[in-house]
Amino acid sequence: MQVGFDQGKIETGILMLTALRSEKSSYGTSRDLAEAEVQMLYPTISMPVSIALFDLGPPIISNGTEENNDGISIYTDDK
Repeated sequence: MQVGFDQGKIETGILMLTALRSEKSSYGTSRDLAEAEVQMLYPTISMPVSIALFDLGPPIISNGTEENNDGISIYTDDK
């Protein structure tokens, strides 16, 4: 993105962060987290960014045996 910004092809970027933090996190608020992330990116990334915080819940690691009824099945063969 920075290269595109430097070449004038884009004007801004979006920094997407998870709002979920560990209880041991040293960041007190989502604002603190976002500020620290932006500071860590500078000077590598110096373009203007919008920040989006997502609360998607805890990560789920599937072992592949659970049934998922949230959508339709798509088969890979023609039958």
